[in-house]
Amino acid sequence: MECSLSLSKGKGLRQAQTSVRSVFDWLYSCSGVMRKLRRLGMVGAILTILAGWATLSAQAYAVPVQSSPDEGSVVRKSPAYVSITFNTALDPFASQIEVFDVDGNKVDRNDCGIDVADPSRKTMISTLKPDLEPGVYTVRWTTVTNDGQEDDGYVVQGQFQFTLAPSILHIGLTVLAGLGVFLVVTGGWVGFGLTYRRLRRLEERLAGLE
Repeated sequence: MECSLSLSKGKGLRQAQTSVRSVFDWLYSCSGVMRKLRRLGMVGAILTILAGWATLSAQAYAVPVQSSPDEGSVVRKSPAYVSITFNTALDPFASQIEVFDVDGNKVDRNDCGIDVADPSRKTMISTLKPDLEPGVYTVRWTTVTNDGQEDDGYVVQGQFQFTLAPSILHIGLTVLAGLGVFLVVTGGWVGFGLTYRRLRRLEERLAGLE
């Protein structure tokens, strides 16, 4: 009886120890999960902070969001102006647009300024000389932010190009000019040939009279 009781007590103790060990193992595994969750939470917080910082940094710099003509576009008519809309308000005295042809000649009128039709002061506009020649044009811009924040004054520079394609009228005039040159040259050679032949005949007649 005593022996049986002792065995029962021993089994109960071992079972209790096993149960306690299982509880500790479960708690340890839970603590590991919690640590992982804490780490993930910290990573998420860091990523959130970085994303917010990147957004604020992007807002601090003035970068183009729209332009006319569009970057890389092909236009058929000589544009009267170039305009660029940015993501933040600009300093009208320090920001500028310059436009150059393929030879480096400036084709804007040096009147760049903030578009009065845009109350947000995010759009710059510069008028161009009339009747530009077909070709590739480069738009160079410089922006300085002025949106009332403490981090104003960031300077950003960039450029893009657009192409002015020959119009149908320009193509027609070019063809006519080329045809005119061809006719003039051809007529000159024909006239020269006829004149030369006449002179030769006259020379032969004079020689026969002698």
